Parts: sequence; structure tokens; C-alpha cells
Amino acid sequence: MDSYQVAGSIIAFSDYLGVVTKNTFGEKVELRTEIQGIRGESFDIDVFLIIAGQTATLLGPPLSLKDYFDFIKETVNAWRHLKGDPPKEIALQADNRVKLENRDGQIIYISNSVVNVISDGKAGKAAEKFIGEPLGEGLSYLSIKSSALSDSTRIEKEDAPYFKPVDIKKPLLSTDIKMGLQIESPTFVEGNKWKFSDGQNSWFADIQDENFLTRVNQGTERFGKGDILVAMVRFSQSTSGGTLKMDRSVIEVIEHVIAPQQDKFI
Repeated sequence: MDSYQVAGSIIAFSDYLGVVTKNTFGEKVELRTEIQGIRGESFDIDVFLIIAGQTATLLGPPLSLKDYFDFIKETVNAWRHLKGDPPKEIALQADNRVKLENRDGQIIYISNSVVNVISDGKAGKAAEKFIGEPLGEGLSYLSIKSSALSDSTRIEKEDAPYFKPVDIKKPLLSTDIKMGLQIESPTFVEGNKWKFSDGQNSWFADIQDENFLTRVNQGTERFGKGDILVAMVRFSQSTSGGTLKMDRSVIEVIEHVIAPQQDKFI
């Protein structure tokens, strides 16, 4: 790496830390970073945290350098886990952590603040600049370290493509409601959504009740005009790029109410 590339990486790393800091300590934290140096084919970044003119190692909770550095490592692991793709599933948990499933079906549980960082476009572009580009241009690995903690996280060359902006729909809330749904358009193609009416509006929802789907596939569930499903429906609100979105899933079919047949006149 030449001096211009090093300078660009330092700036990008500072941008990334700015997003991390905002999501851990708020706006009033001053940061200082030092490049430990390029040794052979590696790039070492040493992290210092300066608060009110003192290093964080001299301060007690809640401003902990260890917590801060652990958070950095968690964001690195989350990017590595997603492998450059949006998550297959993301769901809020009761303890304000997030279930994050990647394209291969692997699941990790991370803090909601980590999701805020890796879904931030500025942080994603910064990670691409200070991690993806140096590793893609010859470095064999990059190390983010804290000398004060004797701790580090290492990113290998083969992981370089994973560090880039990732489009993630951040979950805001999830609510389960028992309700009646009139079937407007069933589908028998795996993965496709059914169309329902709640009596006021029509909308699409996927069905996650495997027992019900098995009965549908075996032909033991038959549908006619006006049929109603009494079901538990999960409403999940999320945001992506500043836009709100509502997803609906039928998580359990409690009862299939068959519409009464009309009398036929001869």
C-alpha cells in the first residue's frame, strides 16, 4: 500500500469508528486512532478511545474500552457472518438482541446496535475502504487491535468481499395477533405468498405453519370461495433506507372455516 492508500484507509476507519461510537456512547466521545504499521503483508490498526481528555482505560463504567472494543469485534463478526448478502431472516428477541440468519441458514444473536452499524451505509462504505480494498490489493490480512487490552480481531484476505454496504431491513417491532383471514388467493408454489383479506384490506402473507402446509400438499385441505382461516398472524415492522415496511406471516393456522354452500335452485 502506498501512502495515499494508507491515508484513505485511516480516514475510512475513522468514519467507521464514528458510526460505532454513536451507537455505543452517543455523540460526545472524542476518538483517536493510530496505525501501528504495515508489517510485510499485514496492516495493523491500534485503537485508542479518548473521553474528556483521558484514555478510557482510566475511566470506570459505563464508558469501558473493553465494551467498545468488543462491540467493534461484534460488527466485524456480523459482516463476516452475512458474507456480503442481506440476511435470510432477521428478528428481534425479547432481550433487545437480534437473531441474524445468513444465506446458508447459519444463525447468530447480536445486539440491535450492531445491526444499526452494519446496516449504516456510511459504515459499510468505510469498511469496504479500510478492509475490503487493502485486502483485495495485496495484503494477506488486516488486524484491528487494542494494545491497552492486549486484544485483537483479525480479518483474512478471503473475507475481503464480505465487507461492504449490506441492505438490511432493521426490525422495529413484532406483534402476534389472532384473527380471521378470508382466503382470496391460495398458492401451491413453495415459497410464494397467499393473498388474504382481513375484512377491510387485502394483503399478502407467507405461511410458516409446516403442519398446515403438509396438509395442503397432501390434499387434505381443500379450499372454496369464502373460506376463512382463524390464525395467529405476525406483523413485523422494519425500516430500510429510511423507508418503513410491514411484513405479515401466518405462523399458526388454528382453524379452517369452510364457507357455507349456497342452495341450488332447479
